[in-house]
Amino acid sequence: MIYDAVACGKRIKEARHKLGMSQVELSERLSISTKYYSRIETGYQAPSLELMLLISKTLDESLDILIFGTNSDIITCKTQIKKKIQFISAQLSDIAATL
Repeated sequence: MIYDAVACGKRIKEARHKLGMSQVELSERLSISTKYYSRIETGYQAPSLELMLLISKTLDESLDILIFGTNSDIITCKTQIKKKIQFISAQLSDIAATL
């Protein structure tokens, strides 16, 4: 995965819009200037990890989704489940072949 500041900013903006917050309101909650926050949304400024954590918490959105646009925990879980199903399916095929 590659970090894309512009895409990340768009996802932050979308999450803010979902909550019906203005840039001014969110920047005040984050204790940063509106100009700095605007630069984050446009991708001109990458926030620190500490600020990303605060943005994530304030917007009630996971870091994975804000930063990468996906929830890697869900993808990892789905991949593991898929592998287990394939393993069980292969075992059942082996058992069926012996009957």
